[in-house]
Amino acid sequence: MKANFKSSQCALFFGMFFIALVLVLGLRSLDELFTSQIELNRLPALLLVSIAGAATTFTIKSVSARFRFPALLQVTAIFALACYLLTEIKLPIFPLSLSSIILLAFLLGLCLHKYEQDQEQMRNKDLKLQLQALDLNTAKLELVKQDERDRRLMASDLHDQVLNDLKILKISIKKLENCMLDQAAINEINKQIEGASSQIRQVMDSLFPSVLEELGLIAALKDLLQSSAAKAGHMVRLNTSFEDDQLQFDNIEKLLIYRIIQEGLNNVVKHAKAKQVQLTVSREGDEIVFLLQDDGCGFEEIEGTPFKGINSSAFHSRGFRYIEQRAALIDGRIKIDSAGKDKGVKFELRVLDKSS
Repeated sequence: MKANFKSSQCALFFGMFFIALVLVLGLRSLDELFTSQIELNRLPALLLVSIAGAATTFTIKSVSARFRFPALLQVTAIFALACYLLTEIKLPIFPLSLSSIILLAFLLGLCLHKYEQDQEQMRNKDLKLQLQALDLNTAKLELVKQDERDRRLMASDLHDQVLNDLKILKISIKKLENCMLDQAAINEINKQIEGASSQIRQVMDSLFPSVLEELGLIAALKDLLQSSAAKAGHMVRLNTSFEDDQLQFDNIEKLLIYRIIQEGLNNVVKHAKAKQVQLTVSREGDEIVFLLQDDGCGFEEIEGTPFKGINSSAFHSRGFRYIEQRAALIDGRIKIDSAGKDKGVKFELRVLDKSS
């Protein structure tokens, strides 16, 4: 850094020395620098040059923060102005008067100042992008913390649901100790055990779907649709031409997309009363589109408020806030639309395609 700075200083010094040399060689003799007299009819021109020189000095100061050596530039400008005041200099090579040269220097200074402003704006923009990236990393860290909270929630669910079922089983077996066993009682116990096991698997899959980690996002979404069909009894269909290796998402992004679609399906199971549910994964331009559609009850208004999409004030539920927060972490866009009552709902998630 210091070597570059010194080399820039040397280059500027020799450049200024060359300009001064040209000015001096443009005189008929060195004595003219001290013997020429200032004529009154030249005062307007001198005034113009003085203003240009002052403007040049001001402009040089404005860009001094970038060049870090304003003294050399200012001394050169003052030297050029003094030469003009003391003698009438005509440059044999360039047909421009010194006043024009100083004016050009002023314009050059303005250009340099504009360049510095543009550079400052670019630096501010880069800093803003870095801060946004830092915020995104912080959000992803919060997601990891949320995953730990989900694990604790799993322990609570196991205690409240599965442990309670096991207690019931224990009571049932206790009753059978003092009576003759029959096949009906045994079948009932087996049924309850199967139910408890099923609940354990559902809680585990809800915490983190193993199929997402083992087989990928498309396979996990297909499994999610099948689980939804088992709960609500509707028909499901997955439309996509993608293979899992074609979707260039990292593990956190895949998990967030999965969670968003999962929450959308939960709303279908709870509220839609749908007979058919369809999930389409496609590419539109530079985006991957996840479109979840059902033929359920739809809606025209919610709690008396006309439906106007995800940003409507009607959507204050925890589920929709959950969706919006997850979508924001991956720069995704959510759109929810219904053609009206009994005409189903379209739930759309758009995410930038990193493979394009």
